[in-house]
Amino acid sequence: MGRHHTVNPLKEDAQKAVFDISGGYGADVAVEISGSLKGFETALTVLKEAKLWSHEGRAKLLIPTLYGRDEKWSGKNGYALMNKAPVIHSTHPRYAIDPLENYRRAIAAYEDDVLPIDRMITHRFKLEEINRGFQLLESGKEGYIKGILDLS
Repeated sequence: MGRHHTVNPLKEDAQKAVFDISGGYGADVAVEISGSLKGFETALTVLKEAKLWSHEGRAKLLIPTLYGRDEKWSGKNGYALMNKAPVIHSTHPRYAIDPLENYRRAIAAYEDDVLPIDRMITHRFKLEEINRGFQLLESGKEGYIKGILDLS
């Protein structure tokens, strides 16, 4: 889908891989959408370091609206937030200045095959299978990217 590199933190050290790919620099932007504090921790580790005494050029971390799992905050997260000092953005649609314009851009990106949503949908569920869909979503099984309800 147009990527140059793929890093699977379940199979390799994400921080080492990203720093190797970036020549020791780290990521300018990390997008964390798992909703898990473990994902938040991984995203923080791959970000570039903040410059001392400067707000310019700080890394950005995009996060989901909610971390609703029953997880404990790791001291590693606080330490990384202090050292990386990223700009954190909520990815909720209401964060946007003009959500309708974002929807128009998303539809155009889909129509132009820039955002290949069809290739991201790996599972389809009938309404009566919704519980199985949620179980698969939470399982973390390889091969699952996105599941949708098929109401046809």
